[in-house]
Amino acid sequence: MAATTRNSRWTRDPILDTGHPAVARLTERDIEIFKLLARYRYLPADDIHALVGGELKPIIHRLNLLSRRPNLYVNRPHQQRQAADANYRRLVYELDERGSRVLRERGFSFLPKSYHRNFAHELMVCRITASIELGVRADPSIRLIAWQEILASEKTPAETRRASRPSHIPISFSANGETYRTEVCADGAPFGLESNRDGKRVYLFFPGI
Repeated sequence: MAATTRNSRWTRDPILDTGHPAVARLTERDIEIFKLLARYRYLPADDIHALVGGELKPIIHRLNLLSRRPNLYVNRPHQQRQAADANYRRLVYELDERGSRVLRERGFSFLPKSYHRNFAHELMVCRITASIELGVRADPSIRLIAWQEILASEKTPAETRRASRPSHIPISFSANGETYRTEVCADGAPFGLESNRDGKRVYLFFPGI
């Protein structure tokens, strides 16, 4: 029997199937994973599992296949290699351009990702926001209101809906006789919670994480 070589978790080399690169035939669960990574830029495999359900090991194998050539639907951001236990912890994934294209072809719209220099901080924000979604799912009396839904609502001021950066708040301040103008925004997108208990609806809105 010929010896088999295990692919490094850090390469995008293909998985071989009878000597040929394995091609992923996309499933509805794959599309759900792509949608998740469109909402939360970075998620580790176990968080993805918690959100899409099923068994953890098959999802890990599937993510591995989707991230390798010739598929390249998702990517494993290189910044995670800086962690001391990078070779042992669950891999973090993000949506790759080919995965984004699949969503656009299916008519799924999503906001462009913002880029931050601090990978660990942005990953933390993504995981906190995803944990809120998981908590909401566990309570049928609560509904998560995503930022896109807020923007699409007629109750949102038209000026906000038309703004190029609607989640940013313009501010000005003075220092040493000079006036400065800038913008502030939260790391995570704004969201809301709708609670419906005993026939009474309560809405809470948050500027972000």
